[in-house]
Amino acid sequence: MKRITLIMAHAADGAIGHDGGLPWPHHAEDMRRFREATLGEAVIMGRHTWESLPKPLPYRHNIVVTSNPSKIDQTKADAVKTIEEALEAAGDSHPFFIGGRGIFTHSLLYVNHFMLTTISGRWPADVYFKVPFLESKELIAEEEWRHPDDSSLDCTFREYLNKD
Repeated sequence: MKRITLIMAHAADGAIGHDGGLPWPHHAEDMRRFREATLGEAVIMGRHTWESLPKPLPYRHNIVVTSNPSKIDQTKADAVKTIEEALEAAGDSHPFFIGGRGIFTHSLLYVNHFMLTTISGRWPADVYFKVPFLESKELIAEEEWRHPDDSSLDCTFREYLNKD
């Protein structure tokens, strides 16, 4: 079975976004892990996530799910209307759903691998998401990480697989 991954960082309260960006300050370790996991693969995102990026994610196949694909510059990303079309566009690469909340919600039917970063602090947020039914999934990796200067950026990296 092809591995299909949801990769997400969230605060302990489920916050994932604020004013079109992340709620917390830059988190170099989480970004390093994200880059390492997704490099050379397909990253699937919604239009708001796409628009929050300063440029396409380099060395990745950028795929945007949107109700209006013609508004996306096709020289920078593939634009599709559905999650199914996004998975088809990913081809043989390992697809990663990278946000936002709507994409995470609609991808749950297809995802069998979860890479989650829980950041310990709390920040103002206007977008929240928590993966439902994590207790029904198999925890395959867990690592605590301590920020050298700011304990609000301490985090736990966890990976889960569906148990079927």
